[in-house]
Amino acid sequence: MTETFRIAEYPRPTHTLVQISDTRFTAGSAPLHGVVDCEQKLADVLDTVAATGVPVDTLLMTGDLTDAGDPGAYRRLRELVEPAAAALGAPVLWAMGNHDDRAAFRENLLDEAPTTEPIDIVHDVHGLRVICLDSSIPGKSRGEVTAEQAQWLAGELSSPAEHGTLLVIHHPPLPVTSERAVLWELCEQWRLADAVRGTDMRTIVSGHLHCTVSGMFAGIPVSTATSVAYSGDLSAPADAQRGADGGGGYNLIQIYDETVVHTAVPLLGTFATVGPVFTRNDIAAELERKGVHTRERAST
Repeated sequence: MTETFRIAEYPRPTHTLVQISDTRFTAGSAPLHGVVDCEQKLADVLDTVAATGVPVDTLLMTGDLTDAGDPGAYRRLRELVEPAAAALGAPVLWAMGNHDDRAAFRENLLDEAPTTEPIDIVHDVHGLRVICLDSSIPGKSRGEVTAEQAQWLAGELSSPAEHGTLLVIHHPPLPVTSERAVLWELCEQWRLADAVRGTDMRTIVSGHLHCTVSGMFAGIPVSTATSVAYSGDLSAPADAQRGADGGGGYNLIQIYDETVVHTAVPLLGTFATVGPVFTRNDIAAELERKGVHTRERAST
C-alpha cells in the first residue's frame, strides 16, 4: 500500500561536477616515489565515476596533474581523461598546481603556446561560472594569489552569474592539517578574501593536501579533494607526516539553488559488501511505494 504522497525536500541538483585532484603522473610512467601506479589509480577513479551513472556536467582536474611537469605525462593524462569525459558527456576543466609546469601544461593540455604567465581561466557551465585560478609559484610548494590576479578576479566577480560562481584554486585557503604543511600553504590569503567576499561565490574547491578537508573562508564554504595518487595518513602522530598508498578517491559536487553539497567518494577496492544491495529499480519502486517523489532538475 502506498503511503501518503510527499515531495522530497530538495529538487535534483542544477549542476553536478566531479572533482579529481593530484593525479601526479610521472615521466615515462615510472611509479611515483617508486611505489604508486598513478595511471592505474586514475583509471580506477574514472571507471568508478562511469559505473555510478550519475549525470556529470563537468570534470574538474584540480592541480598537481603531473609530478614534475613532464610533457609526456601531460599527454598520457589527456589521453586517459578526455575519452572518459566524452563518454560521460562532460567537458574537462584543467587547473594548475605547484607540481605542474605552466609552459608544458599550456602546450599539452590547452593546445596553446608554451608561455609561463599564470593560467587563470573563466568557464561557463550551463550558467555556473567556474573560475580556475593559478595559485602556483614556479619552483615552490607554497601558493599565492598575486595582486594582479586578485584585481582580475574581483573584476570577473563584479557582475553575478546565473547560478553563481565556483572557484578552483589548488592551494586551499584554510588552516593546514599538519605542522609541516605550513611549508606549502596559501600565503597572503587576505588578497583572495578581499576579492571574493560579498560576491556570488558559491563555493571554493581545492586539492593539494592529499586529504579531504572542509571549512569556511570569507564566508564561503571550502572543500578539498584527496589525491588520486596517494593520501596523507592522518592517523600518523600529530607532529609527524606520512603518506599512504591508498585512501584515494574523488569529490562529487552538487549545486542546488539554496546550497552546495560536497561528497567525498573513496575507492573502496574489493571490500566485502555489507547489507543488501539496492538497484536503481529497487529504489524507484520503494520510493513509489512510500509515496516520496523528487522534482527533476530544471533544464539548463
